Amino acid sequence: MVWLSSNKLPQRTIRWLTLTVWVLTVAAGVTLVLRVQNALQSPLNVFPTYYTAAKLITNGEDISRFYDDVWFRERAAEFEPRAIEIYNANTPLMGFFFLPVAQLSYVSARYLTSALVFAALLAAVYLMAMELGVTGAWRSAAFFAIFAAPTTLVNLSHAQVYPLVLLILVLAWRAWRKHAEGIGGILIGIALAFKTAGLFLLPLMVLEKRWRALLAVIFIIGGLILVTFPIVGRDGWSAYLHYALGLLERPRLSVASYWSVTGFARNLFSYNVRTNPDPYIDAPALALSIEVLLSLVFFIAAAKVTTVTKDRDVTFALFMILSLILVPVTNRTTMCLGFLPAFVIFSRIRNRIVSPLGAWFFLGGFLSFAPGVERVRVLADWGGPIFLYSRFFGLIVLMGVLMALGIEDKKSSVSRPTGDAVKA
Repeated sequence: MVWLSSNKLPQRTIRWLTLTVWVLTVAAGVTLVLRVQNALQSPLNVFPTYYTAAKLITNGEDISRFYDDVWFRERAAEFEPRAIEIYNANTPLMGFFFLPVAQLSYVSARYLTSALVFAALLAAVYLMAMELGVTGAWRSAAFFAIFAAPTTLVNLSHAQVYPLVLLILVLAWRAWRKHAEGIGGILIGIALAFKTAGLFLLPLMVLEKRWRALLAVIFIIGGLILVTFPIVGRDGWSAYLHYALGLLERPRLSVASYWSVTGFARNLFSYNVRTNPDPYIDAPALALSIEVLLSLVFFIAAAKVTTVTKDRDVTFALFMILSLILVPVTNRTTMCLGFLPAFVIFSRIRNRIVSPLGAWFFLGGFLSFAPGVERVRVLADWGGPIFLYSRFFGLIVLMGVLMALGIEDKKSSVSRPTGDAVKA
């Protein structure tokens, strides 16, 4: 589609093509909204956890009890008895973000949160396209891809907050690339207080010696902890740390719905009668060895790229992808955070989209975000659990593309794309 920005087609044809893509995008958006509205009629998990936590904080309950799965499940059932909920390894701070909707009814709060999440997603996509100069038919195609991605439907249907986290990280990235590292650090700190998404942006700050950003993260998280400490208390944080560390030892991470190095290694080689009854072999030591080895390889490779490139966009995107690959609980909702790295890649290869690197980008994007990819799971009956990880492999491909772009740029000190915007 390089010809979209050339003179090979008459302007009238290009305008009609752009209009056609926008019509398809609007149709995809309307379809998405209708599907979300239908899904919100059914009892789904995730949002009951957020709403219950906010209600319990409002009522003065002991936050340390949030990490008692049986107790919290009973409290959540008071608002949505048809869903089975636990607080999981969410930080004690997470419930405070939902205090503004705790005064609403459960149904109203759920609908409002879903709408706000959708607005955050639209804002994030618009900002990424605007910042990277993606215009015309390319911009509409980007919105179409976002609307069609299964991770978008899941997030909106469950009133999950990852699109909001994406917006926060997009704003942090914009500040980052404009050298406003303090502001970027504050935004990343807010995102980390909310969810542990983007966790590996912290070592990126160290590797690139962005000390103001790191201090800003420490300042904002420390401030939030200090302000909420009279409510959370030492017991609340102790319960959280105990639960989070214990999660790494629990068999639940071997479930095939976790698309991370941890989930991948354990699902293939760690048997559990309830969560993973069909690995290749039961070899927990092998699973742990693979987990540690792959984690080190991915991290060292990403760190190496930061030493040879000055492209701030590529390194930021690379460590966002690294977070998805290495944070153990990456799943279908967190995948939406991969939209930013995908945009960054496209901005770098849009003038050579028909190339080996372009082909790898489309492969990685398809595996990571396209609808229907999970159908390959049927091959697991023949070839084993490795066929359950198409999304995980997609992330690895995208990481490889980002590394290639970083190595290409090692002699450049320019962080912004210098090519003209793709217009149609």
